[in-house]
This record gives sequence, C-alpha cells and structure tokens, in this order.
Amino acid sequence: MYTIPGMGAIPRSIRGLFARFACAPPALAFLIAAACSPPAMANSVDAFLYSGGVMIELGTLGGVNSGALGINDAGQVVGYAETAGGNQNAFLYSGGIMTGLGTLGGSISLATAISNAGEVVGQSQTASGGNDAFSYTGGVMTDLGTLGGAYSGALGVNDAGQVVGQSQTASGAMNAFLYAGGVMTNLGTLGGSYSQATGINDAGQVVGMATTASGAQHAFLYSGGGMTDLGTLGGRNSAAFGISNAGQIVGWSDTANGYWSAFLYSGGAMTDLGALAGPWGQWSGATSVNGAGQVVGYLYDAQQYAFLYTGGGMTVLSPIGGPYSVATGINDAGQVVGYTDPEAPEPACWSLMAAGLVLFALLGMRRRLTPPGSRRHPLAGCFR
Repeated sequence: MYTIPGMGAIPRSIRGLFARFACAPPALAFLIAAACSPPAMANSVDAFLYSGGVMIELGTLGGVNSGALGINDAGQVVGYAETAGGNQNAFLYSGGIMTGLGTLGGSISLATAISNAGEVVGQSQTASGGNDAFSYTGGVMTDLGTLGGAYSGALGVNDAGQVVGQSQTASGAMNAFLYAGGVMTNLGTLGGSYSQATGINDAGQVVGMATTASGAQHAFLYSGGGMTDLGTLGGRNSAAFGISNAGQIVGWSDTANGYWSAFLYSGGAMTDLGALAGPWGQWSGATSVNGAGQVVGYLYDAQQYAFLYTGGGMTVLSPIGGPYSVATGINDAGQVVGYTDPEAPEPACWSLMAAGLVLFALLGMRRRLTPPGSRRHPLAGCFR
C-alpha cells in the first residue's frame, strides 16, 4: 500500500485506484507525481513512443519516471518527467531530445497536449502554491488563469490556439472551459454542476464529460455555442477524451451489463469497441483518435495493456518488458505515445498514474467511492 496526503492508503485494486483518484481533490495530479517518485516507487514508469511497430523509451529529465501524454503530427511529444531533484516537470520531446519546460514558479508541472503549431498546454504549480492551466510557446510559459476559483488545468489545444480544460469557478464548482483570444469561457454542464473539457479539434468542436440533472455523467460535444449529450452504451455514465478533425469522438461508457467499454462516436452513433478475448481484461477505455479513425487506449483487469484499434480490429501494443502500459495519444502518421513499466511492478502506484494521467480526471469530485473490487464502473461512485 502507498499513501497520498489527503487520500490515505491507496488500494491495490485497480478499480479502487480509479475510484480514489476520480473523486480526489484537484491538486492530485501533482500529489500522484510526488507519491510515485522514489523511494515510494521501486520501479520506473517510462514514457514511450510507438512507431513502425517498435516501442521505444523516451527517457527522463534526470530522474526515474516519465509519461507521454500527447503528440502532434510532426512527432513532437509532451508529458511529464522526473528531474534529478525528484520533481515532476512538463517536457517537450523533439528530434530525439527531451527538454524540460519549467513551471509557473512552483516545483511541479505537467504537459498534456501539443498542437501542430507547437503550442504546449498543461497544468503547473504556481509560486503561491496554486495549480493553474498554462500555455507554452516560443520558450515562454503563460498562466491562463481560472474561472474565478483557485485552480485550473488545460487538457487540449488546437492549431488555432484555442485551449480547453477545467477550472474551479468562484462558487467552487469545477467546470469545463474554452480559452480563446485571452478570454476563458465557462462551457456549462448538461444540467448538473460539474463538467470537464478534454479535447478540441481544428473546427473548434470540444469534447469532454458533464453531469446531468439526474447526477449521471455523460460524454458531451460542444459546438456552435451548445453542449450536446452523447449518451451512453446502455449504462449510466460515459466520458469523451478525444476528437479528430473528422469529428470522430472516443472515450469510455458504462454498458448495460455493468462493465465499461471504449467507444467511437461517429455520424450520431456510439459504437462499442469492446475488448479482446483472453488475458487482456474485461474493461477498456479510448483516449485518442486520429484523422484516419485509428483509436488508442487501454485494456485492463488485473493488468493493463495499451491498444490500437484500426479497421475494425483491436491490437495490443506490447510493452517494453512487463504487462503494464497505457496509450494516451496518436497522430495522423499513426505514431502512438503513452507510458509503460518495463519492470512490471506491483501495480498500485503505477496504476494510479495510469488512471490519473489518462483521465486527469473528475478533479474536485468529493462524493462516496466505489468499494475496491466492485464490478460497477470505477467512477460510478462519484455520481448520484
């Protein structure tokens, strides 16, 4: 067992980990980074780039752990990496070189996405101890501010420089935002009090998750000034995490049988991408989709595996060494990024990062939790 301040002991169950993370306070992205640094974590987690059928490690900023969270069409990769001093900092990997992007005055930062124009976005600790969304371009990291609350985080950016993410409002609610032209706009909800924007395409279409009037969480598409509920695969909850320039959307949804599954939403219909027979796990989640309709994500049960879905078939991307990997992004060239544990540790701390960095998720939700080992969706306990 591991301990994170404000959360207590982290359960070994992956489902329990998802539940603990999903309902945790907004600063948890940084607490995860701290908790998963040596000596708390005996094995390393490594950022990877999968290209031409080969998975390679991208290294660190002098420390032990790293994770890749986004990639653009030029093959530039962003994510987080541990420094020699033990802090987790945002990085840009380009031309075979990993460069630390620094912080907004604090000690920890995390890069989540990069546009084809080379603009990087993410979240950073500030000098005052807050956590704010940032944009990094031309060698300068800019604080994007908040919706009136104490913290924010950016999760997506398009080639026009529009940024999306989540921020606390003056009332304390956590809501999705769109940042454009120097202004941060609250995108609202689906009738509830919570929302989070996770991706945006070049047409300015935004996807994410929001609570409904009934308290369920549903994937949404925000376009033309309005938020549309994308529904579910027959269950209660769903969430969208990526959208391509062709308008295809991916994420996860509860199913009618009580499991949860990766989905592809296209042409007004949500399609269940399923999982793979055998040892690959009964649950799946999709994190990113490219212009060709190739989808990446993860399969999990007792272990976790990155997958690539293309042409109607799902393929496991063999990790370096051990059986723990998550794919977080894919570009139009079919290059995939994510993170893996080459030494296959006991999965508690690693899976916390897998859950957290894939989802960044549901920051600020503080409701009852799904008991570890429950077969309900691991996030279902966050909603009434």
